[in-house]
Amino acid sequence: MNNRSFLKENLEALEQHNPPLCRWLKTQAVDMNRIETGLIWNSHGLIDWPLPSGKGLFDSINPNQFYQNWVVEGDADRSASIIIGCNLGYGINHLLSNTPNKHKVLVMEPNPEMLMACLSQTDYRRFFQIHKLFFLPPDTDVIRETMFRQLELYYEFGKIDMRTDLPSKQIGPEYAQWSQKCNEVLKDFKIEMDTIYVHQDKMIGHELNNFARAMQDGSLLNLKNQGKGLTAVLLGAGPSLEQFVPRLSENQGYALYATAFQTLPALQKFDFKPHFCLCIDPTSGMKGVYDRMDVEWANDIPLIYSCKMLPEVLDRYPGPTIPIWTVGGMGASIFQGRELVLNAGRNVGVALTRFLKWCGVSRIVLVGQDFAWSEDKTHATGHVQNKGSFNFDPKKHVEMKNKNGDRIYSHYVYITALRTLEKELEGIDIPVRNLYGGNAVIEGAPELTWDEVLADGILESASGSLDHLLWKLNQARSPRPWPQFEARSSTWAVSLNSARKRLEKLFRKANNNQKEIFSTLNKLLVFLTQDPLYKPYLLNDIRNLAGILFVTRNFGQKELAKCKQILKRVLKKAREIDQKLVVVPEKQRMSA
Repeated sequence: MNNRSFLKENLEALEQHNPPLCRWLKTQAVDMNRIETGLIWNSHGLIDWPLPSGKGLFDSINPNQFYQNWVVEGDADRSASIIIGCNLGYGINHLLSNTPNKHKVLVMEPNPEMLMACLSQTDYRRFFQIHKLFFLPPDTDVIRETMFRQLELYYEFGKIDMRTDLPSKQIGPEYAQWSQKCNEVLKDFKIEMDTIYVHQDKMIGHELNNFARAMQDGSLLNLKNQGKGLTAVLLGAGPSLEQFVPRLSENQGYALYATAFQTLPALQKFDFKPHFCLCIDPTSGMKGVYDRMDVEWANDIPLIYSCKMLPEVLDRYPGPTIPIWTVGGMGASIFQGRELVLNAGRNVGVALTRFLKWCGVSRIVLVGQDFAWSEDKTHATGHVQNKGSFNFDPKKHVEMKNKNGDRIYSHYVYITALRTLEKELEGIDIPVRNLYGGNAVIEGAPELTWDEVLADGILESASGSLDHLLWKLNQARSPRPWPQFEARSSTWAVSLNSARKRLEKLFRKANNNQKEIFSTLNKLLVFLTQDPLYKPYLLNDIRNLAGILFVTRNFGQKELAKCKQILKRVLKKAREIDQKLVVVPEKQRMSA
């Protein structure tokens, strides 16, 4: 550590390498006098940050002794560290000095003055340049985005350690709070990474197999901003749903009722029909919905289905069906802004909220959106996830408090969905209320009692608004013209065969051609990512090739075999895309 200022140089480098952090810093009021003159020398003779007591952060323990326990085990060049709290850089500098350049260090500091003080003490420009060190603003969206951009390979082929800087906890409670938030984001990141790896090929395969049907089933585009004056009730599948559905059955008001496909059996128990349901789940588990309800009961309930939905599940639905394209698939590249492409957030409650907001409804009421439970029952009766019993597992579950301070339980998946919904509600310009059933509190959605619902006319809408939206929903079920696609697989076959031959030649003398092999594989990686239509289906193959480059220290025949398998799968997928998208079905050609 140097008792001099590197702040100007570091901030100039951050302008180039880390715009999100710089944007956040510019919004903060920072006392520069405290940074320039307020630091102290502690009892160990080291520069320190003064606490209100007058002592420094490290008066009670020498940082050299404390951070010697921050050891990266295993292959440090394949691992990453996330640090909550930077202090004056003692912990950061320990990791930077004791790990190889490939080891990634991400630092989240919620206190802007503390961050500026840290940046004033050490020249980090070299570490910014080689992408070894990255500072995160206290913004869960930016943190999550950064994890996906920078830590994907570290998770898949190495490990990620999260370290809370204990000395920083002396400054205030925000460090413990952000440790919890970052831990939730990290767990969600890991769940989504596992989900993508397992399900991505299946989901895009479903989109391809559903494509012809989706073109026939219509488009939701005409529903945009058509819900003016309308109150929408979002029916979740939490345990409290059963508490409120009987009351809603007797007092439906003049509101739009929307729910998830998998919640239908719980509603059938009360013979309560929503105006439509939504399915975003691509797994075969959705088949279980049909085992829990009388299928014909749903024959007049429109199903809005993600095109990633399993075709066999979709084919069994007895009622009207309308497609919706979701982020992570082919919709964005195919329709280029000419269709709604929804960020479903991996939770149907979040997806419905975003969809209703896009429809322009004037108010949303949440019912059964519990995100937690207090007893053994995790979901309403009839839901496919209601197992009838619950055993607490600290690796998966979280203990929380409800509004009354009672103990409730949740799962990290639902906590992530809750935080995503709360983030969504921060920017929403319509009132959202929560008919509270005793479980998780939703920040941004004030609690309602049933008496308040009745007394305040919460379930009423502007005259004609419900009929108008339902009319637009019915209109959405009109075939749309088949987009024009150009077959690519024959061109790709030439390029991929050329790459294969080039690699086979280089690998004959692999020891002498390590740099050329690395360069060729990098060029191949760029080629695989260059087509926005193909890329979603090739995502796992792209990641596997990137993993070979990330992990391999010496290329040999094992790596050649893996690369040839990747090329074979890519060509097969390219031909499948052409087969499903370029060849227009006869009935579609006639309706175009």
